[in-house]
Amino acid sequence: MSRQSMSLMTLLRRLRFSARPQLCENIIWWAVDNGWQTQIIHEPFQLRLSPPVGCEEDPPAHARFEPYCNVGFNAQYLVTIPSASIRSGGLCITPDRQFILESVWRPQQVIDHPAYRDRLPWRRSQWEGNWYSAVGYSAQNYGHWLWDDLPRLLTALPHLPKDIQFIVPNPFRDFQRDSLAAIGVPPERCRPIPNREEVTVDKLYFATFLGHPAWAATAPEVALQLREKLVSKLGLKGDQGPRRLYVSRSNTRFRRLINEDELLPMIRDLGFEVVRPEQLSLMEQIRTFQSANIICGVFGAGLANVIFSHSGTSLLELHEPMNAPRPWFWQMTSVLGHEYQCLTGQFIGDDVAYELNPDFMLSKSVFKSFLENSVADPSKRSARQWWNDNNGMMVRSAGGTPLRWRGAKRRYFT
Repeated sequence: MSRQSMSLMTLLRRLRFSARPQLCENIIWWAVDNGWQTQIIHEPFQLRLSPPVGCEEDPPAHARFEPYCNVGFNAQYLVTIPSASIRSGGLCITPDRQFILESVWRPQQVIDHPAYRDRLPWRRSQWEGNWYSAVGYSAQNYGHWLWDDLPRLLTALPHLPKDIQFIVPNPFRDFQRDSLAAIGVPPERCRPIPNREEVTVDKLYFATFLGHPAWAATAPEVALQLREKLVSKLGLKGDQGPRRLYVSRSNTRFRRLINEDELLPMIRDLGFEVVRPEQLSLMEQIRTFQSANIICGVFGAGLANVIFSHSGTSLLELHEPMNAPRPWFWQMTSVLGHEYQCLTGQFIGDDVAYELNPDFMLSKSVFKSFLENSVADPSKRSARQWWNDNNGMMVRSAGGTPLRWRGAKRRYFT
């Protein structure tokens, strides 16, 4: 393809995705102004957390954890919107064609979404009756589905009409179908949203977020209620004994622990079983993780299975240095009453290029100390939770902006 043809295609794409429809910035205010029914389904709540022990010696890391330590969250509302529309990606639209910002975590996720920017007409269909949309922004991600979409729905369920039907993601995956059935939403009441189609319903029951998905913050009692429902329906009965699990990402395309094969003998020698959650059904994942007392693995959706473990389980997070620290699993374990430790690894090679989710490696000796400490007798265990093995280099500032790499041959920026 010639350079001129590529330039023309780029121009046409920019023209196609240049729409800027109106935005509804606060659905509660809009509902009150229009006389729509609203109700509070969860009261405001506050999370008070402590930064991981050891990060105080790593100022950039401490600055990343600190803003999340004492945060309050608004009440969760359920709003009944007549003649609302839904597009793929979970974007909801008011009857007067305003895109609801609270469909997603951040305004930019609407503004950058093709379903919002597209000037070409979408197929349209009308679905009769009462509907709830379970099509979240990241609903196809196993971790976000468990931690964001299900708690949001769980608090809404008692307040929905008996004839409610559910718009679900397309494709409608097994873990979504099985988890919905476990909390009381049978498959026959679910309908996947067609691709590139705008669905208008008679009434949409719209629940605002419970907590904040981007922060992995949800109400603790709702998270525990969700765990109880899923484990009681799909888990094993009785205590199966403590298990040590290592969650591998070797089958993924990014954020891999490159020297995992070298470390696996040591991991197994310390009593860890190697699991690959993407190869397991939801029931198998619940039954594997419900009896775990130590879970180790690289930052990723598979670690979200810690929700099925008993309170007090230790999560040992392994993290690439480019984006560390990400407070997601620290928040989650704090909400669930688990213990948390994180080991930040080393970038591969001398030259450092910015990637969103780069592969990384771990020093064998440091990783061994990290694991041995986690399995040691509590009286001999170090209280340290934040372990930085990237030679003192930190890539993120307090605001999350990538910094220069010290010691690299060249300096890169985003």
